[in-house]
Amino acid sequence: MEILWLDELYKSKYRNIGSKALLQSILSSKGTKVPVGFYLGGDLVSDLIYRQNKKHIIKKLEKVFNELIQLSTEKTFIVRSCSNDEDVEGHLYPGIFKSISNIVTFDDLLDGINECYKSAFDEVVYDYKDAIGSDNKDIQMSILIQEQIKGEIIGQSKIELFEGGDRIYCEAVKYSNFEMLNQSSPEYGLVAEYHNDSYSTPTYKGSSNLKSITDSIQSDLDNIREACKFPVLIEWISKNDIVYIVQVRSFPASAAPEIDRYNSLTKNLPRFGYLGLKSSAMQYFKSSGWFDPELALFSPDLSLDDIEKKMADFPSNERGITVRFSYKGNLGLPRKFCKSKQEAIGFIKRLWNGKWSCIVHTYMTITNSFELWIDDNDYILEHLPGLWESDSKSPPDCIHDFNDELSISLSKSSRDIIDESVGGIRSKISIPPIRRETADSWVKQIAPYLVKIRSDFKESLPLNFHFVEDEDGKWNFLNIRIAGEIENFSGGVYSLFSINTYDDFKKWNRKDNLLIRMTPDRGDEINLSKIKKYVPVGTLLFVEFGVLSHPAMVLRELGYKVKRFISSDF
Repeated sequence: MEILWLDELYKSKYRNIGSKALLQSILSSKGTKVPVGFYLGGDLVSDLIYRQNKKHIIKKLEKVFNELIQLSTEKTFIVRSCSNDEDVEGHLYPGIFKSISNIVTFDDLLDGINECYKSAFDEVVYDYKDAIGSDNKDIQMSILIQEQIKGEIIGQSKIELFEGGDRIYCEAVKYSNFEMLNQSSPEYGLVAEYHNDSYSTPTYKGSSNLKSITDSIQSDLDNIREACKFPVLIEWISKNDIVYIVQVRSFPASAAPEIDRYNSLTKNLPRFGYLGLKSSAMQYFKSSGWFDPELALFSPDLSLDDIEKKMADFPSNERGITVRFSYKGNLGLPRKFCKSKQEAIGFIKRLWNGKWSCIVHTYMTITNSFELWIDDNDYILEHLPGLWESDSKSPPDCIHDFNDELSISLSKSSRDIIDESVGGIRSKISIPPIRRETADSWVKQIAPYLVKIRSDFKESLPLNFHFVEDEDGKWNFLNIRIAGEIENFSGGVYSLFSINTYDDFKKWNRKDNLLIRMTPDRGDEINLSKIKKYVPVGTLLFVEFGVLSHPAMVLRELGYKVKRFISSDF
């Protein structure tokens, strides 16, 4: 493949370009400002790095690079990765593949291409692939070389495109480097809506400098809509009142959190801008007395040396340390139960990328797991004994209070659960049904938590909370998520067809309601999107494994209605 200029790339017959470069090329062809640059296909980059006889490639590359220098005003450049696996819904690779900035000379460029290309084969990439459930065995890495715009303001904008109008949310920081937000705390943001060719007055948080930026993005909406045809997250840089689009990512409309509720939620979480959703939620839980174990939170701007020094003072117990990562509320990021402090440090070092924050806490022996859904007046509490993972097929016990009517539904049968009470070693054991008296005690125990959540997060409801009970009977909260509405549990007569594998969809008569019995491994939840091939979005689906479980959350985020199937065991 030839070296292609970015503004001509969209005309290429080459079909493995990568959306990072392709969408910028399409937008550039329509007049949207993007940093000037050129593109190297994966085959060409591989030849450049590995072939013995590559003088002709280097000669052509140097010629094009010199032309780019003449076209550039900054005279500084960045080498960016373009992976075909980033084109798959849910495969964002946030900060995983390297971008090499501050390229000035041709030798800098060759070194940057080499480092950027080889990052596709770093261990962190395979860890992330495992976490998101990617089955792409052949990641193709192409390279995009662009002018490095040293902007006055950088930021990102979520744009939801829908019939009759668009909704824009922007957040920004003053920054002089190409590298994006890096989870710095935004100095200001705005929400604005564009309906039927009229632009609403934006709601600003802080400086009004963003108005010209949003006006510029709004003027490009037709281009963005035509190029993307789906909701997008745009990363941009503003310099001298010119806005350059540097990244366009897709996100499903049904999976995008409601922006107002999300902003309200994050305002009530400490240090959100530096830590991300899960990590700042952990600080909220700790300060509220809802989390007992020793806790350390590392923001993305810390160096590995700083983390190692802080870990040296972190207290550990004989059961070990748990390490979790947090980034923009994403599911399935790597997690590990480490037996020693050194093992924990090694795991953090392997995955540290300057984008994710890190949660470290002393290990807990989990005896019971809970998922809570709560809105202004109602709540649902689901329970499984032991550790509740995404692949659990066990039906949970359920307490729900709708319209001041309390209902408790408990399993009558023993369940196989993941137990770790003996030396932290995981094993499957059979647990007898819980007693009604225990469920009644949970109703009383959850009451003060409901009061505080409704007070602190009133404008963000409904929300999901995940928490566990340790061997001392203490509840420890671990996560918080924006939630959607839950289908009422009230009855009805349904003819159900069970789906145990994707092949079962081929036998479905399209009349019966579907009972989804497939459960993904942890980190593989996004692959439930394959259901879209067989079932229209908006269809009512029944599940036994809990309407608050991770698989059920993903099904709702994909746009399905999810309702609990109550078997004869309850």
